Amino acid sequence: MNKKETQPAKTGRKHFNRRSFKYGSMATAMTALFLVVLIIVNVICTLLVERFPLKLDLTGEKAFELTEQSRNILDSVDIPVTITLLADETDFVAIDDYTAQANEMLKNYARLNSNVTVNYEDPIADPNVLNKYNDLSASTSDIIVSSEKRSVKISSNDLFNFSQNSSGYYIASSNVERCVTSALLSVTSENPPIAAFLEGHEEKALSGLENLLRLNNFEVVSNNIASEGLNTDASILVISAPSRDYTLEELSALDSFLYNGGEYGKVVLYFADSTTAGSLPNLEVFLNDWGIATGEGTVYETDSANVIGQNAYFTRLQYGDEDYSGDLPDTDGLFPVINSAVPLTALELGGGVSLRSKTLLNFYDTSAVRPVTATDSWDPTSEETGTRPAAIMGMTTSIKDNAYSIHSYVVAFGSYSFADASYLENPSYSNSEYLLHLCNQLLNKDDSLTIYAKSLSSSYLDVTAQQSNLIWILFAFVLPAMILVYGVYVFIRRRHL
Repeated sequence: MNKKETQPAKTGRKHFNRRSFKYGSMATAMTALFLVVLIIVNVICTLLVERFPLKLDLTGEKAFELTEQSRNILDSVDIPVTITLLADETDFVAIDDYTAQANEMLKNYARLNSNVTVNYEDPIADPNVLNKYNDLSASTSDIIVSSEKRSVKISSNDLFNFSQNSSGYYIASSNVERCVTSALLSVTSENPPIAAFLEGHEEKALSGLENLLRLNNFEVVSNNIASEGLNTDASILVISAPSRDYTLEELSALDSFLYNGGEYGKVVLYFADSTTAGSLPNLEVFLNDWGIATGEGTVYETDSANVIGQNAYFTRLQYGDEDYSGDLPDTDGLFPVINSAVPLTALELGGGVSLRSKTLLNFYDTSAVRPVTATDSWDPTSEETGTRPAAIMGMTTSIKDNAYSIHSYVVAFGSYSFADASYLENPSYSNSEYLLHLCNQLLNKDDSLTIYAKSLSSSYLDVTAQQSNLIWILFAFVLPAMILVYGVYVFIRRRHL
């Protein structure tokens, strides 16, 4: 009886001592351990992806990655900055591949610097959202970049470059990185240069130029010279096609502004209007003193190759002085344009090297001037054609501490159309690049951005025939063979358990 009772115990011990049980238990334990490790790795990777950009960008232009210049600027951000997209994230991303790219780029800024936060506020769901940004005239899909110092609006139109085909307009490339990085620079800088747009003489609005400067680390303000006097803290004054003449006292204030107590370093940008030519005598004398003469009439192009569309007053221009155009960034194949410009003349000045003028932009030698008195029967061939200035710069020079030269500048453009928003935002023209480059150069401002627009156009993977064969062999033979060998190994191993 005792022997029969002890027999099952021996059988149980024999079962637990079998090799199959030992190997089976080890396999189960290894599987469980592998699953635990897999879960832990998955959790860690999820957390890392939320904090760091662990995504592979396979686009040819790295359209989803920040450039080194943006990363360097981002590294210097040491105060809280909020990037607010005025849209519902899901709806915004669903619009187009480019809006999806824009959203991903915004998140990259937050991933790379914990001081940067990205928010979404939908004006469609809550119309009161826009009331918070009344001072910026914000609209749906705009981006607001703000810090404790200041706020900057990025218009949704500025985010992309548009082109046109037979079906209409479409997004050709993305400016998101250039706009956002510039806005970051603007809201974190201690003392960005001030650009004051003068008012009080029925000037033309130049919202495009205001936005261009604002997006490139300028603080843009309006300044009513008639009621407030000149803003002497400004680095640039913009006079945009005034309809009423300046007083002698106001022009004396302009002279004092440019002299700047002997420190110089100031710039006045003047944009003419062909409809008021000859009716601003005081302002014309001021310009004469800086080597610039504005004439009457309108410049007309006789060669259709230099005409934009069918408008002979809307013409392309040539660069003049290479000191201010020779190293323009991102302008291959582009050209500046102007519409309905007055004729300008560079005057000879008696100031020697201390006061002189330079031609910055020229019309082609096939241009003529339509007189103010011309009738409908006017014949362009009756006028003398030739190269004439479209933009002139007057410059005064002084020597500081017998060591280096300092300057102030007055720059006149033949028409305010040169800074019109439609021309500044057109990717076919170089007006915006030229104006920004000129302002930065005149102010010795070295924080200008050279971040180029990015295209999401499809491109093919460049693979040689040899590489193609290697890839085919890898997937057709090597990988299947490895799987087969491993399968045979597992089968044989299990048979011996």
